[in-house]
Amino acid sequence: DKPSVIKNYLRGEDTMDSLRIAEKLGAKIEDDTETGIITITPPKTLSEPDDVLDCGNAGTGMRLYAGLLAGIEGSFVLTGDKYLRSRPMKRVADPLRNIDIIVQ
Repeated sequence: DKPSVIKNYLRGEDTMDSLRIAEKLGAKIEDDTETGIITITPPKTLSEPDDVLDCGNAGTGMRLYAGLLAGIEGSFVLTGDKYLRSRPMKRVADPLRNIDIIVQ
């Protein structure tokens, strides 16, 4: 519920995709390229995005966001590049399908 300040954020393709997803879910991102500091302010509640959430080639991002969003009311579509889309996700999806989630 408070801002996170990240110094020396790795500006790789996977991490930047994850940052864009956080922004699409309602987080406020402040990126000071001069100092290399990124500040992420979380929203009060995660909001349903108006577009798909692209994980690029980040398998870790796909798994983490799938778990996070499974408990959030709304419609969320996670995708990735052709390599991520070809990876097996059954071991991630099956346990999430079996969770009884109570949304209040």
